[in-house]
Amino acid sequence: MSKKPSGPKRFEGVSLVKAEFEDVDLSGARLHNVTLKQAELDDADMSGARIHNVSFEGAELDDISFKRARIHNASLEGAALDDVSLLGATIKNADMKGTKWSDVDLGGARLEGVDLSKVELVGCSIEGLTIDGVRIDELMSRVSRPKS
Repeated sequence: MSKKPSGPKRFEGVSLVKAEFEDVDLSGARLHNVTLKQAELDDADMSGARIHNVSFEGAELDDISFKRARIHNASLEGAALDDVSLLGATIKNADMKGTKWSDVDLGGARLEGVDLSKVELVGCSIEGLTIDGVRIDELMSRVSRPKS
């Protein structure tokens, strides 16, 4: 007898404060009203995940794939993202104040209504990134450069 696919993993109304996840497959997962404050996620696949009203405040996200994920009404305030892929992801109405991004791939990602104040970006790929409907390459061309 063949085993039926179990469908996407679902987490709703769960508190996972200070939880530690390593080498987990959460691709296609559905997270709704979940708290992952100060959690540590390492080597996780969350590609295609649907993340709504989730708090990653102060979390450490290392080697995570959020490719094509949809992240809405989330808080990542003070989180650290290292070697994270947000390739083609959609992020709406998210608080990312004070996040530290190192080697994050934002290629083709769409950010709408996202608070990026005090964000630190180091070694990040932003090709094709769109912020509030404006492509990053258009935005950068509008920046005035000081004359030498």
